Amino acid sequence: MVLSKSLQKVAEKVVNKFGGDAIIRTVTSGAYDPVTGTASESVSDVELKGVVEDVNAREVNDLVQAGDRRLLIAAEDSPPTSPLGIHTKTWRRKLIP
Repeated sequence: MVLSKSLQKVAEKVVNKFGGDAIIRTVTSGAYDPVTGTASESVSDVELKGVVEDVNAREVNDLVQAGDRRLLIAAEDSPPTSPLGIHTKTWRRKLIP
């Protein structure tokens, strides 16, 4: 347990120093308005640091495609289903344990 905590601290320092800026955007649907036929939305952004890297050929399968990229962030920073914004582009998420 002590080793994992120290490795966690080292990883956090490395990502904060060398990682780039990313935004996790959470969009929450509000109440449905039958008059307009739409539901309101509220948007919440969380800024964090992450490291973007390419996936390698041996990782390609039904879920991971050639040309995909991986964003490594701290697990506690990541809501499970929110889209990610990196350099003003929005990316879909694939959660791979």
